Amino acid sequence: MPGSILLFSPLILPLLDFYNTPFYGIFGPLAIMSHARAVGQYDRVRQTAQWIVAEAERNHVGRAVVCGDLLTSRTIQPTHMLSAYYRFVSLLSDIVPRVHIVLGNHDLAYRCDYQTTALNALNIKRLAPYVSLHSVVAHHEWDGQRVLLLPFREEQNELTEAVAALGPNEASKTVAFAHLAINKAITQRYIVGAGVDNPHTANSITHRGLTGPNRFASLARTFGHFHSHQTITEQQSDSNKVDLQGSVTYLGSPLQLSWADLYDEQRGVVLFDPETLEHELLVNPHAVGYITADLQQVLSDQVDEGAVADKHVMLIGKLTHLKYVTARDKLLSLGVRSVRSWTPMVSREIADQDIEHEVNHQYFLDRSLQVVGTRTATELAGPSTHVFVAEPRTLTITNFLGAQNTINIDFRQDLPRGLTFLVGDNGSGKSTLVEAMAWCQFGRCIRGGLAANDVVNDKVGKDCSVKLEFGNGYAIAWYRKHKI
Repeated sequence: MPGSILLFSPLILPLLDFYNTPFYGIFGPLAIMSHARAVGQYDRVRQTAQWIVAEAERNHVGRAVVCGDLLTSRTIQPTHMLSAYYRFVSLLSDIVPRVHIVLGNHDLAYRCDYQTTALNALNIKRLAPYVSLHSVVAHHEWDGQRVLLLPFREEQNELTEAVAALGPNEASKTVAFAHLAINKAITQRYIVGAGVDNPHTANSITHRGLTGPNRFASLARTFGHFHSHQTITEQQSDSNKVDLQGSVTYLGSPLQLSWADLYDEQRGVVLFDPETLEHELLVNPHAVGYITADLQQVLSDQVDEGAVADKHVMLIGKLTHLKYVTARDKLLSLGVRSVRSWTPMVSREIADQDIEHEVNHQYFLDRSLQVVGTRTATELAGPSTHVFVAEPRTLTITNFLGAQNTINIDFRQDLPRGLTFLVGDNGSGKSTLVEAMAWCQFGRCIRGGLAANDVVNDKVGKDCSVKLEFGNGYAIAWYRKHKI
């Protein structure tokens, strides 16, 4: 279908959007390349990558857009994995005239550094316009279609501001390809536990975020990268009418990658028509890799070998250790990749039945004896007690770690009684307060690797001290002379 755009999410390869004159092809994360190596399904990822290239050729796709997470930077990649990755990009670019890769968070080495990525080899200018890496928010026009590219940003305000800056008329004609985290978007469609009778759940796991789909409602269409395929539309007065104008469509990964994907089998790539703004999901025939099997059917040898071979299988039913081990061995003999582990849970009633004793109220009234000594807790709390009542009142920190000059904290006024959370950016000094109290009382810090003089703030060049005063009149002070 000439003119279509083929879209897909990363396999832990970024979301590709194939675009020809009339159609775009979009696909989601292929960034599973590294993940696949860990769980032994590299061959499934390679098979899906080959299918994506074949679909691009069959549909005569002219442009491909990958919406991020093409190759994760967070693990060391073996040579054969890197070779397979670049081979995929090479084969895709042989079929599709234009390949656009939108930066995703898994492509980064550091979350806020958008230039240090695993994809820098694709940023060679001589590869453009055939292969292009997009790491900045940018406006383009592809074959007469207005396009907004929104790569990953730790703070998504930059992305929403770029949308808000468009005029209503311009926005309504703009299609966005992005790496987004939208509030209430489904990240896991089903919750499944091994050994249960009914693994389905009515509630899916959704993303909790500050950016809602309404921030992109002014656009013609928005395509993102999340793991589960879905389209979020604006509320319609007529329930039978679905208006895709302003909707957000997550492409989903082209294949199942973990047990979190169980039962979520509608996976593949998206074929998008920029003229009608409609899209079609092309289902990957190799998508399903995680399935369930009924325990009794397995034990009765009633399982179809072809249905379970080369799959990761979870047993469903009332399991016992003997039944689980027997069924697991049967499945492994049929050629399954793995059987999901199961740990038996001991019934609370059975576990407690031998330790139920009659409880006498005197047990709660009798005074307990101390482990050391012969006096009771009540006697220790009397006037002659040697127990230190450590209720801190004030903390004074001078030139300690990141604290320059003197900081005074009054626990009675600054920190009222109750549960207190220390909230702040990295490096704002949250741990400094805890370290100061520990160093003051015990002469050492909580974090390892700090020598005695490391607590002194070198920039100030003055003595370091921490003083902790308590409600009983005592005070503990610890000093360290700055090295001159």
